[in-house]
Amino acid sequence: MLQYPPDRDVSKPADGGADLSENTAGLGQDRLLEQFKPEVEVEAPNFRGNQAKRIRDTAYRIRKKFGVSVVTSRLLAVRGFGANKSLEKHLSPALEHLPDPAKLKNLERAAEEIAGAVLRGESVAICCDYDVDGTSSAAILSRFLEAVGGQGAVFAPDRFKDGYGLNNKMVEDIASSPDAFKLLVTLDYGTKNETELSLASKLGLKTIVIDHHHKPEGAETAGDVMVNPKQEGCGFAGEILCTAGLSWYLVNAIREKLISFGDRDIAKKASEFSTDQLLPFVALATVADVVPLVGANHTLTALGMRELERTEIVGLKALLEAGRLSDDIRAEHIAFRLGPMINAAGRVLSEAQEGRPGALFVVELMTTGDFDRARELASMLFKANQERKEVERNMKAQALKLARDEIARFGGLPSAFVLYDSSFHEGVVGITAARLVEQFNRPVIILSKDQDGNLKGSGRAPEGVHLAEILEELKNDLLKGGGHAKAAGLTLPEENLERFRSHFIEACERALADMPAALKVRADLKITLSELKQSGSVLYDELKKLEPFGEANPAPRFLVENVQIVLVEDLGASSQSSGHKKFILRQSSKDGTDTYLTAVWWHSSDQTVLKEGDVIDLVFQPARRKGLRFHLNREDLVLNINAAVKKNN
Repeated sequence: MLQYPPDRDVSKPADGGADLSENTAGLGQDRLLEQFKPEVEVEAPNFRGNQAKRIRDTAYRIRKKFGVSVVTSRLLAVRGFGANKSLEKHLSPALEHLPDPAKLKNLERAAEEIAGAVLRGESVAICCDYDVDGTSSAAILSRFLEAVGGQGAVFAPDRFKDGYGLNNKMVEDIASSPDAFKLLVTLDYGTKNETELSLASKLGLKTIVIDHHHKPEGAETAGDVMVNPKQEGCGFAGEILCTAGLSWYLVNAIREKLISFGDRDIAKKASEFSTDQLLPFVALATVADVVPLVGANHTLTALGMRELERTEIVGLKALLEAGRLSDDIRAEHIAFRLGPMINAAGRVLSEAQEGRPGALFVVELMTTGDFDRARELASMLFKANQERKEVERNMKAQALKLARDEIARFGGLPSAFVLYDSSFHEGVVGITAARLVEQFNRPVIILSKDQDGNLKGSGRAPEGVHLAEILEELKNDLLKGGGHAKAAGLTLPEENLERFRSHFIEACERALADMPAALKVRADLKITLSELKQSGSVLYDELKKLEPFGEANPAPRFLVENVQIVLVEDLGASSQSSGHKKFILRQSSKDGTDTYLTAVWWHSSDQTVLKEGDVIDLVFQPARRKGLRFHLNREDLVLNINAAVKKNN
């Protein structure tokens, strides 16, 4: 962890908080924060009786039908799969496995409106959000309209000047544009933009909302046509698709309309356009927007990642080049490389600096046919992401100082954190909040000041707390707010800060009442090092077939108990600062046989300190030794440690 000089004596209470001198006198910030980090526990399901028998029987049938190893068959059985069609679809994703688009409410109406605009030669105003989902959705619709000869232009808010969502100025600019727009389509927002969409109608624009955000119960339906699985009477595909997934369905529906009703030229162009080429945009958005990677999302993302590896879209090729990726692209590459680069444009590049909102550089990258320009834009995103990382480092340091003050004021770990500092950068408040949730396992809201003098920020929450519902409950404290269970945005007057902080902490305290105090790191299965070694790299290859991993379909984790550390080494030249460690582990079986395997713990300095001779229980993910120079065993398999608990304290 980072070291920070204390800005005051934290052993003394602030604002009437309890005296912490007995426990924290003389502690620096590092040790104080460490003291109040949640205790970590590791666990795996412990099936008994009939349930255990069902798991064994199901695993046996899976093993016989699909020819997988003992460990993989047990994993699949534990995750609820059977030796049936559902598992077959999961292992072999295909477009025919997708749910029927006829069940997506208002899809046909939206497709008719846009197809009609194409046939009449009318321009379509495409209004997108500034994140990966919004920009990818805009790319999907824009690329298709261009391919069939349609007319359209993309508009996006500037995060710093406009904030999230549709705004009146954007609507007025579209209505008064010389392009004579007749149709306005919102992508990744609009569900809660009743006021702005009403203005659009008054100004003569037809409006279509393509969105996946929560719709408050009883709220009026925004726009003339809304495609949102979360609206009443829909529930399409389990309400899990992001806007890019919905946009892909929309483009397919428009394509069918144009083939059926377009003139010969338009029908031919629509028929020759394969929407498969747009699936990489769906994959990017689905992973980056952290929606559940199951069902239709799993299918679309798996197929999209295959298409991404062989794409001819120059913007995507330039993006992969900037991210140093070529083949074997995985969801984690999107989550930790490509997604942050795309999002950095909206977080760091402002209209005031660049002449247009950052998101429009992303849409240009995704739609240009000029490879040199694509490379230039991809390089811009890479540099923006490097800047974002530096801003984030500084913000996290300051946020941890404020968190330390809150801990001191409360006399312990509060139920939530609401942190504000005038120096906070609006573009990285969400990322910083996420880092603190990882640190404390508590809901966190980070606020900055916008150009109107209001406080604007983003929140993140651990499992068990629904941020969007809490913000709806506290709407009287806010100017606006909304989002999802684990991530949300909000704006409030500065004078409401203390009241909102108090109300938010109280609401989170109620939500956390039934949650265990310890941070539980859960594994899918408990196994032995011997079982793991017997499976070898076969297990790794089988687990790859279950990808892409992400929300609701996490990478499999395994628990091994009573393992002894026989060797600890720094990993890499910069390991002292990075904290990456390599371990040789030993586990003894009942017959006295010892099994040895190598493990790696990235950023281990943020975790429990382990030394040679320690006996531990650990949760890990299997990995290949690709790129790691180990000379201590000859195995191809290595364990990536997620959490460890010492048994010999």
